[in-house]
Amino acid sequence: MIRLQESFQNGLSRVAELNARMRQRLELVGLLPPPDEEPEPLKSAVQVALQPIRTPSNFRQSLRNNLTIAAQHRMSGLVVEYPRPWRQGVMLGLSLGFLAATVAAFVLLFRPSKG
Repeated sequence: MIRLQESFQNGLSRVAELNARMRQRLELVGLLPPPDEEPEPLKSAVQVALQPIRTPSNFRQSLRNNLTIAAQHRMSGLVVEYPRPWRQGVMLGLSLGFLAATVAAFVLLFRPSKG
């Protein structure tokens, strides 16, 4: 097992060396641009753009209280769900189908017979 790990790590180091040599050769030929050596302007720009988030002092306590209340409701079997719009559509469709069947039944029942 140890020999397998060693051989795997040797293989990884060889691949990393090969990658570095290929990168140098491609940079010399001009197929790859040279690496950017100055990430500091980007780093400072990101730090200015992404300011740390400041939460209100009572945020954690408020969150804890809300989660406690939600857990108590769930444990007692009370779960608040918002109505789903597809249920209303199903009810409307069934109502319209029943209405159409009733109208068709009355038309068939009260139409004059030919004879």
